[in-house]
Amino acid sequence: MLYLITLGMFLAYISIKDIFYRKIKNTDVLIVLVLSLLLCVTQQNTIHSYSFLMIATLTILLVAIHAFAAGDSKLATALSVAIPFSELSLAIWVTLVVGGILALFYWVKYRLYRRAARGQDPGIPYGVAISIGFYLSLLSSYL
Repeated sequence: MLYLITLGMFLAYISIKDIFYRKIKNTDVLIVLVLSLLLCVTQQNTIHSYSFLMIATLTILLVAIHAFAAGDSKLATALSVAIPFSELSLAIWVTLVVGGILALFYWVKYRLYRRAARGQDPGIPYGVAISIGFYLSLLSSYL
């Protein structure tokens, strides 16, 4: 339970940094990976390799076609270690819904409110959507 709370607080920290700087540091991802592994080992005594392989493959492809940032890919992959394969679809679904809400918010902010030209907006802090989607899935599987 302690690792789950610690992971949630650290994901909030990463999300705030992503909102302001649009960067997710490798050291932060490493801490998330360690917390995810500790959560797996202490709660279910298993590491969810199918979830890890699926998310790693999916996010590498998304990075390759420039639809996803590398930091977001690493964050999702680090979190997927702790998610049971049966809960992975929930994690992806919630991440996509939250990401859509973020995209709409930032579209309104930069296109309608500030009237920024295409390419001049800083992008979407998708680490927020990943953090929320994957953490809610972890909560549903570990509580």
